[in-house]
Amino acid sequence: MKADAAGIGFHFFFEGRIIAILRYHLVVIACHDKIVLYTARFIEMNMEELT
Repeated sequence: MKADAAGIGFHFFFEGRIIAILRYHLVVIACHDKIVLYTARFIEMNMEELT
C-alpha cells in the first residue's frame, strides 16, 4: 500500500511537471509568433517608407 501511494504521488508529480513544461512551451511559441508578426510589420512599414 505504501509503495502504491508513493507511485501515485510520483505519477501526479511527474504529470504536473509535464503539463507545466507544455504550458511554458505554448506560451513561448505564442509570444514568439507575436514578436515575429510585429517585426515583419515593422520591416514592411520601413520598406514602404524607403521606396
